[in-house]
Amino acid sequence: MLSPPDLSGFDLAALAGGLEAAALRQDRCRRLANSIGVDEATNPETARAVATVDADAAATAEAYRLVCLLRRFAADEGHARPRAAVTHLRAVPNPGPPRPGIFARAMAILGRGDSSPSPVAKRDAA
Repeated sequence: MLSPPDLSGFDLAALAGGLEAAALRQDRCRRLANSIGVDEATNPETARAVATVDADAAATAEAYRLVCLLRRFAADEGHARPRAAVTHLRAVPNPGPPRPGIFARAMAILGRGDSSPSPVAKRDAA
C-alpha cells in the first residue's frame, strides 16, 4: 500500500513541471507534423515516427496527470493524523451578562404598554 513516506524521496513539483514541459514540446511536434501532412504511402517511416510522437505525447500527458494526483494524495494524507494532545489549559474570564439587543428592547417597550412618547417623537416635537 502506498503511503506518504514512500513519496518523500521525490520532488513531485519539479517532476510535474518537467513532465508538463515535455508534454507541451511533444504536442507542439505532433501539431507541426500534422500541419506538414505526411503521406503514409510515400513516407511510411515518417508516418510511423509521427505516430510514435503522438503516443509519447499521450504517455507524457498521462504521467503528468499521475504526478499531479500523487501530489494531491500526499497533501491530503495530513487529515488522518491524530490531533496533538492538550498540554495546558488557559482560563478565560466569563463575560458579563449580555445586553439586550435592539429587538429585545423594542419588545420590552411594547410589552409594558408605556403611553409616553418615544424618544424620536420627543425629538421631533422640539
